Amino acid sequence: RDDSDAGMKTSKFAGCIDWVYIKGLGSKQDEHIIETDMANAKGTSDHNAVTVTLSLGESNGDLSHDFKFMTFNVEEYYHDFSREDLGKCGVKDLRKKLQPTTAQMTSYFQNLKPWVFGKIAKVRAIIEGHKPDLLCLEEHSLGLRLTNDDIVGSYAQGHVFDHEEILKRLLPEGYSIFVKGTGQNAWFSELANAVVWNTDVFEKIVEKGVLITPPSKPISSGKSFFTPRSVACVQLKHKATGKEFTACATHLLGGRFEDS
Repeated sequence: RDDSDAGMKTSKFAGCIDWVYIKGLGSKQDEHIIETDMANAKGTSDHNAVTVTLSLGESNGDLSHDFKFMTFNVEEYYHDFSREDLGKCGVKDLRKKLQPTTAQMTSYFQNLKPWVFGKIAKVRAIIEGHKPDLLCLEEHSLGLRLTNDDIVGSYAQGHVFDHEEILKRLLPEGYSIFVKGTGQNAWFSELANAVVWNTDVFEKIVEKGVLITPPSKPISSGKSFFTPRSVACVQLKHKATGKEFTACATHLLGGRFEDS
């Protein structure tokens, strides 16, 4: 599809495009953009989801060879969270850049958890509504994890949530997931890439996650570091045909310097 086609726009901001690369698979080229109301704070994410029908080789009209694939950047389930008196800020900002009051700190964490869980519910509704057989998630959250000695930890007591809680709310029955963290701490959590599959359609053979850009990799000037990136890969067996392939989820920066 032509990137200049407004109907194929998947991101609120320029330069963040969803790509689906296939090898040894066919495509029906029936890409469909699932609107997430990304320009609205009440929306699901600053990215739309994308679905496309893929095929395991020559199907000769046999639909048992086809499966629905979806890719979705879920933006840490954080989309446009802000507090009126603090604006849009992350936990790192609370620690370093800002000097919030006790009331502001308490309000931030009291409201963060229900906001994130609300976004997760919207993502789940999209999964339930479109029923992908295979799904890649980018900017998936590993949860709010704070230690007792964290400067903001005392304000978050009772409002911390882990990855297991996220998965319970995110995945409908019948789906499995493999996640690989990036090492990048974003608004409130470590980001990750994830491969999700319908267990009625696919059987997992093996899974592997790799850091393709480690947190300590310096840029050419030596004054900063590349944003850490990961790839989550799962080798799957299609139950109806017995055919196997590997699905990978990753999130690259513009310029694709990670490819080198």
